[in-house]
Amino acid sequence: MARVSKEKQKETLKRMKERRAEDSIHLRSIVGAKIKWAEDEYKKGKDYIEKTEKQIEIVKQKLLRLEGCISGLKQVIIESEPKKEEPKDDKTNN
Repeated sequence: MARVSKEKQKETLKRMKERRAEDSIHLRSIVGAKIKWAEDEYKKGKDYIEKTEKQIEIVKQKLLRLEGCISGLKQVIIESEPKKEEPKDDKTNN
């Protein structure tokens, strides 16, 4: 193996440090972008859950109104049915 001069070794080490610094900066920018994306997705998910919960409450209110409507209409049907007359027993009339 050929020997490398100390000056060349220093240059190589310097270039390696510079590349590491560049790589570190590059990786930080990638990680920063991933963090921003994840935070945005998290916010979207929270907003979606909130919106869905509001829709659920609206549907529950509608169901409650429909339940009241059904109950009221059933009551109207019961009240509007002709009353059946009890058969009169001949013995009680005499």
